[in-house]
Amino acid sequence: MRNIERLVLSISVVSVVGCGGAPAPPFKLVSDTKTLMNSVIEKEANVVWESVGTIATLEGVEERRPQTEADWQHIRDAAVTITESANLLMMSPHAKDDEEWMAASVGLIDEGQRMISAIDRKSTQEVFDVGADLYEACVRCHRQYMPGVAIMYRR
Repeated sequence: MRNIERLVLSISVVSVVGCGGAPAPPFKLVSDTKTLMNSVIEKEANVVWESVGTIATLEGVEERRPQTEADWQHIRDAAVTITESANLLMMSPHAKDDEEWMAASVGLIDEGQRMISAIDRKSTQEVFDVGADLYEACVRCHRQYMPGVAIMYRR
């Protein structure tokens, strides 16, 4: 009976140790959070935000709309980059805290996914509308974590 108990215990230990999963990948930080924001997220967000709209000047009205499949793909690539970059924001050392920062990052992912869906439907109105929501997701985080931005948005 003692051997059966040892066998069961051994199998249990091996199962628990084996289920621990692979070690974490060896992430290597390449840029600080500000650089990630400026070089990746803001740059790609501008691609999305500038893709649709109406610009009225003294010279006339310009309607911005994606015209070709390549235009739509370019905008979609930017939206995917923004959305996936929000995952990077949740990783140390980018993550500032476990609550508001994480919630803001998840909010950016949610809006990014909505944007990708709008682009997939080739709906310029949705891209415009979701673009406003994406902008608000950015501003909510900036108000919390960038004091200079918080001052700009005081009401």
